[in-house]
Amino acid sequence: MAKANTAEKAEKTKRTRRTFGEAEKRAVIREILEAGAGMGSSIAAKHGIAPNVIYRWKDQYEATVKTEMEMERAIASDQQIKTDDQTTESLLVQFKQLKQVLADRLLAERLAQ
Repeated sequence: MAKANTAEKAEKTKRTRRTFGEAEKRAVIREILEAGAGMGSSIAAKHGIAPNVIYRWKDQYEATVKTEMEMERAIASDQQIKTDDQTTESLLVQFKQLKQVLADRLLAERLAQ
């Protein structure tokens, strides 16, 4: 019977895991970032969330921001390369045209002599 009572008590006192939406997480992270270093624990207490959870959210946020920035840099770099390739191609076309004009003039001069 003691085991049954213990199991019932455990069932009654068992915590349920709360879930937080992205908007809630961002709001807490924003609050931490605005408050500055060393304020995470008090902000965690204010929201009733374990500090380690908030710090994990913050780390995930920072990693996401870093990844997004790296992706933006890569895209900008690719665009610059495409622009450089287009410029190179345009210059090659102009070079070929100038080469043809020069060849035509040299040929015309030789034929005129």
